[in-house]
Amino acid sequence: GIVNTGITVQLVEEVLEQHSISKPYYHGGEYNGKAMVQFMTKSSDIMDALKTKIIEISESDRCSNDEVLEVTSKYKQLLSVFDGIFSKARIPSFQFTETIDNELKDFVTEGMRLWRALDLSVAPKPHAIEDHLCDQMGRLLGIGDLGEDFVEQSHQSGMKYNSRSRTIKDPIQVANCQCNWEEKDNHPLVKIKSAVVKRHSARTKRRVDENGMVEIVGISRHDEKVQKLHNDKEMFGKMHLKSHQLPLKFLF
Repeated sequence: GIVNTGITVQLVEEVLEQHSISKPYYHGGEYNGKAMVQFMTKSSDIMDALKTKIIEISESDRCSNDEVLEVTSKYKQLLSVFDGIFSKARIPSFQFTETIDNELKDFVTEGMRLWRALDLSVAPKPHAIEDHLCDQMGRLLGIGDLGEDFVEQSHQSGMKYNSRSRTIKDPIQVANCQCNWEEKDNHPLVKIKSAVVKRHSARTKRRVDENGMVEIVGISRHDEKVQKLHNDKEMFGKMHLKSHQLPLKFLF
């Protein structure tokens, strides 16, 4: 490892800052959930940048280049697989299928193999992933709707309904109105229509693709970039699982 641990912490924080990950002052100087999502999303680039930064340190003050490459590569693989685990774990209720179940079990098995290969202690959270996540997903057919962000979204919807019904005096009428609004907002056809309206109201521009054809695209391509990044990460995770596939008797 690196002799001066203070330099190590500073180096890691500098790399995270370069990838727009910082400690917000309002969170007690600790990384919050948003920072961790950003970290998992960019984990591959972050580990590559961290590897480069460490190698720039004088070799007399750190481990060998081979060890730096080995450890950062292991963490890169670990983070990629765990990102896949978290993605599968966010499947909404009643959308859990046998295919997702098998993929999740493969991800968990490989993730814990990589975890132990790095000599990391199996604290309560990784233990919960290894021994309980798949069972809970199967029993509840998806736990994505039980996440903190889903509850927060429901809270915001409730505040919107309260604002709309603030002039109604009868509490029973308030409850009926809010139930009707919630039912309409969650109706599949309403969601489809809302997505269509959003798509047609978005600002667009003309763009020439790689084949020389003109196409109309949205000025903001944030959703497209996020989807591409998600697809790339999922493909990387599946390729890693395939390259390390072992017979079941060795996996369990």
